[in-house]
Amino acid sequence: MNAFFTALFASKLFQNPKFWLAFIGVLQSILLHYFTSVPESIWLSIDALIGVVIASLTATDLVVAIRMLNKRMEEVQMQLRLIK
Repeated sequence: MNAFFTALFASKLFQNPKFWLAFIGVLQSILLHYFTSVPESIWLSIDALIGVVIASLTATDLVVAIRMLNKRMEEVQMQLRLIK
């Protein structure tokens, strides 16, 4: 059982900042909604801000992935030219 938890916490999920931002967003929503008297507009604004940060991190990851794909496609294209 201990090895399971070690593998779980060593996984990429727990090293991902988007996961932790989402976790903090859910946690703060629950805490602010049920355990404090913070107005709903405030904690919804915080949720929206966290969502925007997660979206920007995802967009950055997408740009990096597209660039890597483009580079790989250029390499394959060069290799195909050498074969001809």
